[in-house]
Amino acid sequence: MTTRLKRPTRFSGIMAASLVVILSGGLLAQASSESREVEQTLTDMLIPLAQRDFDRWAEFYVQDDSFSTVILRGVYLVGFNNYKEYLKGWFEAASMEQHTFSNINVHQLGDVAWATVSDNCVIKYTDGSPDRPIRGIGTFILVKRNGRWLINHYHVTDPNDSFMSGLIQGRGAR
Repeated sequence: MTTRLKRPTRFSGIMAASLVVILSGGLLAQASSESREVEQTLTDMLIPLAQRDFDRWAEFYVQDDSFSTVILRGVYLVGFNNYKEYLKGWFEAASMEQHTFSNINVHQLGDVAWATVSDNCVIKYTDGSPDRPIRGIGTFILVKRNGRWLINHYHVTDPNDSFMSGLIQGRGAR
């Protein structure tokens, strides 16, 4: 006796394509939502920084020794407490006015995100030195912990700074 196998039922091409679109749309919506959260974290961090509210500002950062940063002229700090102390000392000599991020470009993979930003501010010195506009480029690396995006590393540089442009052009600092 010969048993005839029944032909398996197949998805139609339209049905399969619709399923792919629906599933990928959900993933894109999640990634887009995560990107907005990262962008919001970065812009919200500027508020307590401008107000010199270091306790509230610290809430935006990973507060352990995994944190690191490179700032403008090669200041490299490891550990959040070292960074916090450096910044408090810096704010005794200057303030950042009109601090904004623009052109925020976020990439995210799981619980890690990285963002590039245009970092703009004016540094006002307490000793009466001339104001210094900064038109920097920043890179932030964030991790998601307990449902919140926290800054784990960042680097900012000002390509228009005479020190940096001198190094780039091989002349040294002016």
